Amino acid sequence: MEQNLKNENGYSMLIAFLLLVFVSVIGISLLSLSSNVLKISSSERADQSTYYIAEAGLNREVSSLNNTILKTYETIKSFYNRLPDKDKATFNFEEEFFKAVALHVDTDTKTYTDFEPQFGEHPSAHIRISKINTTPLIYKITSTGNIDNHTRTVSQNITILFDVEETSKTTGLPPAKYAVHTYGDITMYGSAGIKGSVSSESGSISIIGNNSIDGKIGTTRSKFSYPSYKSDMVKQLIEPEPLPKNILPIFPDSKFSNWGEYSYPSNLKPFIQNGVLTTGTNSTKTIELQGDMHLKELKVVENINLSINVGSTDKNIFVDNLNILQGHITLNGTGKLNIYVKSSYAIKGSFNKSGSPERASIYYLGNNDFNITDETAMSANIFVKNANMNVANGWNGPSLKGNIYTGGSNLTISGAAGADGQHVYAPNAHVQLEGSAKVTGAIYARSFTASGNAQVVFAQGTGGNIGSGLTIIEYGQARKLTLSDSIIEEE
Repeated sequence: MEQNLKNENGYSMLIAFLLLVFVSVIGISLLSLSSNVLKISSSERADQSTYYIAEAGLNREVSSLNNTILKTYETIKSFYNRLPDKDKATFNFEEEFFKAVALHVDTDTKTYTDFEPQFGEHPSAHIRISKINTTPLIYKITSTGNIDNHTRTVSQNITILFDVEETSKTTGLPPAKYAVHTYGDITMYGSAGIKGSVSSESGSISIIGNNSIDGKIGTTRSKFSYPSYKSDMVKQLIEPEPLPKNILPIFPDSKFSNWGEYSYPSNLKPFIQNGVLTTGTNSTKTIELQGDMHLKELKVVENINLSINVGSTDKNIFVDNLNILQGHITLNGTGKLNIYVKSSYAIKGSFNKSGSPERASIYYLGNNDFNITDETAMSANIFVKNANMNVANGWNGPSLKGNIYTGGSNLTISGAAGADGQHVYAPNAHVQLEGSAKVTGAIYARSFTASGNAQVVFAQGTGGNIGSGLTIIEYGQARKLTLSDSIIEEE
């Protein structure tokens, strides 16, 4: 029995068998593990590749959007550059740009499929663009990458900007060439005379009395009539020139809307009651404008001087009714004062009498005639939207120093002394000089009549070259039209 127990024959085979089983189990486990690792690695690669496809689709769409935005800007700029200056001045380039962008950005869903095959599959990226904000204008681009059963989605917000090169210029008329320049007829009666040249774009020029024109006469022979004893005037004929276009500044209608409540700087409250600034009975009242103000009425009574310190910057007074009743307004400071009169205007007295007309402007929206009487002494540029005008100069000096810009249909200038360098821009009006009226400057009108001893003496203006008054912005290269947020992955 003991001999049998000590018999080791056959154990080697058993040990070898067990060792073989152990190695096989380990091998199979390692093989299974390697297979799983391989499967995981392949899945991760496919998943990562899907992300890259989504990102590639997103970048491609962002590039396409940038090109669309740039082309839109260039198209608007090309259209803008073809506009006349008058239209450019009122064209809201930035607003039109954003409108055009909203119109041209393609928000339809699209799919990109032209990628290299991945793992035997054909990748694709599905794109959608949505507007998520209007002001500022923001678009969200979403891209979903697909490879077989793998999908990854990324997105990016794109803000539309308007960062472009801008330079501004204020257009002005070239120096005047004619003492009187009209679209229609020029007619002279009595002993009226013109020292300078004249031109009528399409009307006739008629010398009825003992009149004189000592410069060139721009009209055709068939449209020029004169007394027989003035036949030598034919030698003065030249080709007529068109009346310059856009000689009137664009009237600032927007300044007359949305005034709201009567408002004024706090330092002026002691002078104002119920929206009316009145000078009272003190001989002199001084106010300092610290900002713009809106009044129901600005009233300066007899023999009272209202001294307005404008400071070093331009100021605006918006007033329903302006009444200077034998009173006086003087300006101090280096800034300019603009007065916008909505309803009624009356000045008998003086306004900026000793100052430069370039430092003051009055804009009148009312419908009643704008009258400057011989009891007035003003130094300002006058802008009248539609009303007719009457200017009566006094014997002691001109009632108005400064240019006249009117869109009305009639302008009458009478009296004696006139201002030097006064330009009259009245392209819609019949301008009539009566009595001993004198304009030293230039007149632009629809038609013109001079009678009595009226005189026009040609001179360049002293009221400032406001010209058409158009501020034109020139647009150059686009600096930055889009701003991209970071790319984010969506669940």
